[in-house]
Amino acid sequence: MLFKTLVILCFVVVVYSQDKTFILVRDELLAILGQSRDECLAKTKADPTLIDRLIEEFYFPKDESLKCFIECVTVKTKFITEDLKLHGEGLKSRVPKEGEHVIDEIIDNCQGVGSGTNCDKAYDILKCVYTGLRNALIIKL
Repeated sequence: MLFKTLVILCFVVVVYSQDKTFILVRDELLAILGQSRDECLAKTKADPTLIDRLIEEFYFPKDESLKCFIECVTVKTKFITEDLKLHGEGLKSRVPKEGEHVIDEIIDNCQGVGSGTNCDKAYDILKCVYTGLRNALIIKL
């Protein structure tokens, strides 16, 4: 609980301008990534610093252990299915109503992304979803 509170506080102080809807959607993605964190960290031996940066900054370095952490968390939370397909209905149910208008397009764009290992595919799916949400929901100045 403290971790989630700290993550949310970090985002509150972010200086760049973002749409309120993006913040709501981003917070839901943070909640997904925070679930099963300890279990997946132990399983993958990912660098906790990279996980924190992924969660706090959505920093996507090409690190194999981090990719496997993403695969572990996204499958456990049913963000993606066991066969590494984006769980569209699950995603829709977790996105605030204000963000629903972009979800179908993002699901279509991200459904078949990724190649290589299961870890690579999960990483590519999460990055695609986040990038699509960010591009669709941030206020363009």
